[in-house]
Amino acid sequence: MKIEDMDFDGLLMALDTEKVDFVISGLTPTEERKKNVDFTDIYYYAEQAVLVREGEGGSLSSLNDLSGKQVGVQKSSIQEGIAQGIDGAKLTSLAKIPELILELQTGRVDALILEKPVAEQYVKNQQGLALSDVKIEQADDEAGSAIAVKKGNQELVEQINATLQKLKSNGDIERFVIEANELVGD
Repeated sequence: MKIEDMDFDGLLMALDTEKVDFVISGLTPTEERKKNVDFTDIYYYAEQAVLVREGEGGSLSSLNDLSGKQVGVQKSSIQEGIAQGIDGAKLTSLAKIPELILELQTGRVDALILEKPVAEQYVKNQQGLALSDVKIEQADDEAGSAIAVKKGNQELVEQINATLQKLKSNGDIERFVIEANELVGD
């Protein structure tokens, strides 16, 4: 097996052009994405959070409080869709989360929308960052991560689902998520 590191916004194109066989990168199986690719069962659910500079989260109680603010998100992500729904928010969409963290730390953006476990690790590992109290509600089709497979490859979907079931039942998925999140922000 060969693992390719790619920008998030190029993953589905790499799948479509058969540069990769599947994509495992925290993809949410939205209806829009399902038009172009098939998905496995969901293997992981995470809340979303708003990350800010320390001392600046107190004025935020809802997503609407980000109106008029510069909000950073990962390009082509669920978080980008959330931010696009905030009236008056100005978006900065970048390919990689560490780039977004730098934008926040240097004041070029006011807040980031990230998966909560990822945001928590950045708070733990990087000085000067904090989680706001904003709660982000998500519909079922806007939550959860699954593996994307080229449209029509049901055999591969079934093989991956069987493996995911084993990994979930023995606790490996949870352990993998914890280990991966511990690497964030180092």
